[in-house]
Amino acid sequence: MILSDSLASELAPKKKGTPRAQRQDKTGGARQWNTEYQNQAAGLKAGNKESIKLLAELYLDFVHAAESYAKYVIPHTTLFFTSPLPSPPLP
Repeated sequence: MILSDSLASELAPKKKGTPRAQRQDKTGGARQWNTEYQNQAAGLKAGNKESIKLLAELYLDFVHAAESYAKYVIPHTTLFFTSPLPSPPLP
């Protein structure tokens, strides 16, 4: 889905406070991305126009979460793979 610049800037996470993607659900667990997507996709199929905006928000939140996670994971895996591997023991 391609968003117009005005809609994308309107829906973009704000710089201050906790980004929506880092918020936990009401039970304190991780965000249920697939459940949210399936609910909004069903609403979109049913003709709910509000689902378009909610899907766009979900999309932007997911991208933000993926980028944030990648910024943490990639440097740590690079360090792991650049360290020399131990030699196997001789029989």
